[in-house]
Amino acid sequence: MADNSPLENFKQVLTGTARAIAHEPEVEIAFTADAPTQSGKNFRVPMPGRALPAEQVAEARGFAWKPEAIPGSPRREPREYA
Repeated sequence: MADNSPLENFKQVLTGTARAIAHEPEVEIAFTADAPTQSGKNFRVPMPGRALPAEQVAEARGFAWKPEAIPGSPRREPREYA
């Protein structure tokens, strides 16, 4: 099995983390050079460069973990834990 690039590892981890935070295993994260968008459980977040510049990584994480940051997406209230 070939090793993944750091960018591929980042994409896999970001997708898994977004699903875990949302408590929704069907969340899909796609990376784009266009503006970030959200439609249902599908998110398009900014693609960071191959060298994973910290600023671009933070931007992608912000959109994936906080869907309300995407213009036009519904605001979700945090879950309460018992």
